[in-house]
Amino acid sequence: MTTIRTPAKIIPRAFPGIKPEEVQEIIMNSRIKTYPPQTVICRENEVEYVFYMILEGDFEVTKTINNSETRLLKSLTAGDFFGEMALIHNAPRAATVRSKTNVIVLELDKDGFNRVLKRSPSIAMAMVSEISNRLRQNDQMAIEDLRLRASELADAYQRLAEQGPGPPRISDQCGA
Repeated sequence: MTTIRTPAKIIPRAFPGIKPEEVQEIIMNSRIKTYPPQTVICRENEVEYVFYMILEGDFEVTKTINNSETRLLKSLTAGDFFGEMALIHNAPRAATVRSKTNVIVLELDKDGFNRVLKRSPSIAMAMVSEISNRLRQNDQMAIEDLRLRASELADAYQRLAEQGPGPPRISDQCGA
């Protein structure tokens, strides 16, 4: 069970080098919420205005690819956070985040999130670092996906080439 001291222990895991007064700033601007397993906390393409820090439990982050395939991007656990990109960019959620277990999170609304960022350079730098890492991981996944698709296309082309020229076309038979 989460005690009042737990946020003070978890927050520094997410933001190394954070000062005690910055930890208190986050705690004062947030609320603690619990959710059962299989709860969608953030839904891809929805406009939402909350930042989350995980105090307890596990989440999965998924994204829909080509309107048909759901891809697991990442698993999250205590000390991880999510929801910052949509707030920073005033944009819809880029992925869906669902609880895998009973979870406890620290929630900051957009105003609280902005106050914390403005008053805490170490938190702002940690956010920049995490966003950069996530973008790099997403780029790598996209590159791997392109490589896989290119390989599949090359294999299909090779199979077609091995089948020969195929039956004559109607235009070849008519002397056209």
